[in-house]
Amino acid sequence: MSRLRLLGWLGTALLLGGCATSNHGTFVTSTYVTPGEKENAQPAGLVTGESRQSWILYLFPVGDAPSTHEAIEDAKSKIDGTKFLTDLSVDNRIDWRIGYSESVVHVEATAYK
Repeated sequence: MSRLRLLGWLGTALLLGGCATSNHGTFVTSTYVTPGEKENAQPAGLVTGESRQSWILYLFPVGDAPSTHEAIEDAKSKIDGTKFLTDLSVDNRIDWRIGYSESVVHVEATAYK
């Protein structure tokens, strides 16, 4: 294989790798709670939730992309009867492993019933 062809394949692999590890941002689906909902709510405790996606060989995604909405719903499901979350903290990270990586959206919040 000629050097030019090898450089072409290497450049393509690096380009695909760069596209595969991009971070497309974090968005919260709902930011408003009416005063009536807030009035009777009681703090239920701290909750965490996650949404994950694996990348085989760091390039090929498996499953749906991680989403903030899924992480919030996961956090809300930790305490039965949770109506809404406050003091929301959202973190995006990539966990690197041998042969694969995981894109993670991690949410921490206070749950209210």
